[in-house]
Amino acid sequence: MLVIWKGVQLNTEPSTEQILICVFTVAGGAVLVQLFFFLPYLWRKVVREDWPLKWWMVWRGPWLLKRPAPPSPPAGVPRLNIQNYYRGHMSPEELAYFRASENLLTSVQNANEAADLDKQEDLILPPPAQSRPEMPYRTPSSHGSDASYLIPPCPEGEWHSLPVLVWRFNRILLRGLEKDVVSLQKRHSVLSWDLADMHSRAARYDNRVEYMYSALQILTAASASFIHGANDVANSVGPFATVYTVWKTGTVQSENGVPIWMLCFGGAAIVLGLLTYGYHVMRNLGNRITLISPSRGFCMELASAITVLVSTRLKLPVSTTQCITGATVGVGLANGDWRGINIRLILWIYLGWFITVPVSALISGCLMGLIINAPRWGGLEGRHGR
Repeated sequence: MLVIWKGVQLNTEPSTEQILICVFTVAGGAVLVQLFFFLPYLWRKVVREDWPLKWWMVWRGPWLLKRPAPPSPPAGVPRLNIQNYYRGHMSPEELAYFRASENLLTSVQNANEAADLDKQEDLILPPPAQSRPEMPYRTPSSHGSDASYLIPPCPEGEWHSLPVLVWRFNRILLRGLEKDVVSLQKRHSVLSWDLADMHSRAARYDNRVEYMYSALQILTAASASFIHGANDVANSVGPFATVYTVWKTGTVQSENGVPIWMLCFGGAAIVLGLLTYGYHVMRNLGNRITLISPSRGFCMELASAITVLVSTRLKLPVSTTQCITGATVGVGLANGDWRGINIRLILWIYLGWFITVPVSALISGCLMGLIINAPRWGGLEGRHGR
């Protein structure tokens, strides 16, 4: 819709009827593709628990419904090969059991004699739990990387050999891809918060439903990525294009065109930033604000994309980061409990938004004042000439 509505530069602007025809034609075609190909695949995989089904079989479409019932899987192979999207995030009962067990263990370790345990009036046995938590919340050790399994070993050879240089170059270029963001979110930071208690207050949904939303997230993530480029690249490339035009032509024009290479440069810069240090933003905007799952991520990305789309059409230079942060807060509040969001981190983010505008204005004003009042070499030469 944004491409037809705003993104295509035509000699004649399309009418409202033409825009609606294009949008609904493309949307209808996408729906038909989903109905004939993707929905039968999801039905076989999720409802029928067809464990031998592979992802490339999605192109068989309705013929997948005629597949015979799947046989019993061999030992060690799950029938429903869907991950647990809430693994490591304990329910309130599991959290109470885990913390009571930790308190009991600490009391036993600190007691010098058995008689000391009888003197402790606050010693409480852990309540019975139906299931033990799979991954307790502990602060990862600062020694070593939690994502070391994501980094391939360094090849043998001298430091200046080609395989070693390529390996080191990839460690810089793929820095963001080799970070376990989920583990980093659980580390204590300046804005520490009881993440385990915050996550336990969020509702749990069936993993099969979350799995289907993970497929929908491909569409919303692609839309959010496209909108992000349409808005943020324009915000950064616009001043760059103006400066480049003034430098090239020596004149100030009311309207400046943006070269294609400059748009490619802006998009490549965003991708490079995500690959290298984008994980810092993902770490803070992920589970540190509220519990994230595919269904919640779908709502966040769709709401953020719609907001930025409308703002782009209205020529409002909004921030996509602010939009996705607001969407994350809204999804967290939908749990019905304000303690399901990280209030401290949200206030810190909002404070950063208020600080950056006056601080940036002050710094840019000071720099401009220095440039305006700097000595002119031409004036000095003329003065020496006299």
